[in-house]
Order: sequence, then C-alpha cells, then structure tokens
Amino acid sequence: MLYSCGKKDEEIIIGKWQSDQDWFEYHQDQTYSAGKMMMTMVKNFKYNIDTKAKELTMYTDEENQTYYLIYRFIGNDTMAIRNRLSTDTTMVKFYRVKKN
Repeated sequence: MLYSCGKKDEEIIIGKWQSDQDWFEYHQDQTYSAGKMMMTMVKNFKYNIDTKAKELTMYTDEENQTYYLIYRFIGNDTMAIRNRLSTDTTMVKFYRVKKN
C-alpha cells in the first residue's frame, strides 16, 4: 500500500480531520484546534508528533489534562487514533476534510 506519496507525517497531519462527531485541525505551527460538530472546544493549543513511535501528544490549558494518542495514517485521507494510556486498542477513524 502506498502511503502519502513520500510526505512526512508532520506534513500529512496538517489540516482538518473529522469523525462522526469530533474534529481536530492541525496547524503548521504545531498548534491544534478541536471540537464537536459545529462547536469549537479548544483553539490553538500545542501538539507534538513523534513520527518514530507514531505518537501524538495534545496539550490543553487544564492541569493534568494532556492527551496521549497513538496514530496511523491510512493513505492521505484517513487517520486512525486511539488513547495510548487505555487498554482499549480500538482505533477511531478520522477523515480529512476537503477544502472547497
């Protein structure tokens, strides 16, 4: 299977990703925004991507609330993620939102 035409994970993640209800938007300055449906819950918080371990760390403004995720890309338009700290290994798929 071809993955992302030679692009690096740091480049592939840039953009907006949507599941059934949740969305994340990753920016080039390593910040992200996130929300549910049409509502924005967080805006411009830092994230870190570890491409070797396939781990994504998303910071918030609340003490002791950092999200540690495992990710994998399926082609250019699907990203599967799960909570790294959970025993549940089910991955949730997010799909790239195309810009009009």
